[in-house]
This record gives sequence, C-alpha cells and structure tokens, in this order.
Amino acid sequence: MWLAGVAMLTGAFYVEEDWRSQRDWNRYRKAVESRGETLDFHSLVPKPVPDEENFATTPIAQPLFQSKAPILTNDLFARADDHVFHTNNQSFLGRRHFLDLVAWKMAWTALKTGELNAGQTFESDNMDPDARRSAALAVLDGMKPDDKAFAELQAASARPYSRFSLTYDMDDPAQMSLSHLAYIKKICQRLDLMACAELAAAKPDLALSHVKLALYLTDSVKTEPVVISYLVRALDFQLVIQPIWEGLAEHHWAESQLQDLQKRLQQYDFIADMDQPLKGERTFGIREIQHYKNRAI
Repeated sequence: MWLAGVAMLTGAFYVEEDWRSQRDWNRYRKAVESRGETLDFHSLVPKPVPDEENFATTPIAQPLFQSKAPILTNDLFARADDHVFHTNNQSFLGRRHFLDLVAWKMAWTALKTGELNAGQTFESDNMDPDARRSAALAVLDGMKPDDKAFAELQAASARPYSRFSLTYDMDDPAQMSLSHLAYIKKICQRLDLMACAELAAAKPDLALSHVKLALYLTDSVKTEPVVISYLVRALDFQLVIQPIWEGLAEHHWAESQLQDLQKRLQQYDFIADMDQPLKGERTFGIREIQHYKNRAI
C-alpha cells in the first residue's frame, strides 16, 4: 500500500507539472504573439534567392560550406600566422596598433630559406615607414599563391545576395553545419593583412578594393538567424576596421575614398541587427527542446 501510494503521488506530480508547464507555455506563446512576434522558425529563415544572384552558389564560395575548403592553403598567412606575434590583439579594448609587417616579412624570409621552425615566433617594434614599406612588398609577394582565388572572390562579390544552404529544418538544430563561418573569417584575416600591406606600399586603391571585399564577406552571413553567425560577423567587421584605421592614421586615404568608406560604415547597426539572431535562437531552442522531448517519449 505504501509503494502504491508513492506511485500515485509520483504520477499525480507529473500530471500536475505537465499541466502547469503547458499552461505557462500557452501563456508565454500568446504574450509573444500579442507583440507581433512569432515562434515559428520558418518565418525567420532567409528567403531563397536566384542562384545566378547568390554569392554562396559561386564555384569559389561553395567549398566554404564544406568541412575542408580547398582554397587559400598555400599563402603566407596559412603558413606563417602561428609564427607571428599579433601586436594588435587588444584592439577590442580600443588600443589599436599597426600590423607588424616587419615580423611578417621575417616569417616570409624564414619560409623561403627553409629556416622556419616549429614554435618559432617573430616580433618587431620597427614601425619606420621605409621598413614597413619594404616589409609590405614581401608580404604581398607571400600572398601571391592565392591571387587567383582572391580574383574569383572579387568577381563573385558582384552578386547582390548571399544565402548559404543551411539545413534549417533539422529536428536537432544543434547539428546544423556552420563551417562556412570559420572560412569566411580566415579570408577576412588575409584581406586585413593584404590591405594593411597595400597601404604601407602606397597602394590605397588596391587596399580599398580588399576592404570592400572584406565588408562584403562580412555581410554574406547577415541574414542567418543564428547568434554565432552574428558574432562571427561582428568579429570579421573588427578585422576590417584595422586597415581602415591604419589608412586614417597614416593619411593614406583620399577624400573620395574616405567618403566611400563613411557611406558604407554608416549602414552598419549591430544593435538593431541583433534582433533577428536572438529571435532565431529562441525558435531553435524551442525546436531543440521538442526534439529531446520526442526522443524521450
């Protein structure tokens, strides 16, 4: 009788909790809908765009969505990034520094002579304009192996839309592949390095073209209603700011280029842009809970 009583109390507890949770859920859903919002994740999924107008469907962009993108694997950045001490790693705190191009040149020289050893790190405090100009030419020489890939990316950026084929309707949204985010970041890091080198080498037109490309790639994930996409986009934007800042500090930008950059940067509002990813995460969270609830039944 005692065991039966415990079983009945346990059953009554679960029945009451199920009823109460369903009541609270309906109350929350009605409150959300009364604000004109929705908990249906389909309404937040980016609308399809024509393939011929979609950056993500170009031959150079499609590999970004694979687990191993076979592009940008043999340039200076890919081979020496771990060996260069990044002096601007505190830029998020408002303490920007010029990119250490001389250190990059040292790494490039070591690569060419076969003297780059594991664990070796290069650092320089040489910010002399002539030294940076000489180093910039070496850096740009080191980035030449992927000139063709960058040219293809530049051509692909003429497309007005970008929508990667994320599998939004998965039962378990946590399993959705987002591998393209890391590759886009790596490309922006390269463009950051190249633009800074081009400015130091007195090539502001090339630098501006690479800054524009980096901004385009930064926005290529803007419509994705996922918080990690938003965060990576914000990080990529910070990378693009580096050459813009260096050009301002050294007065490399012409008046027309400054106007162009100002017009582009004024279009960014990361506070407003946070709304869609947060709503998306909410719908994905609900879907995730439902997924595990169904598995438990």
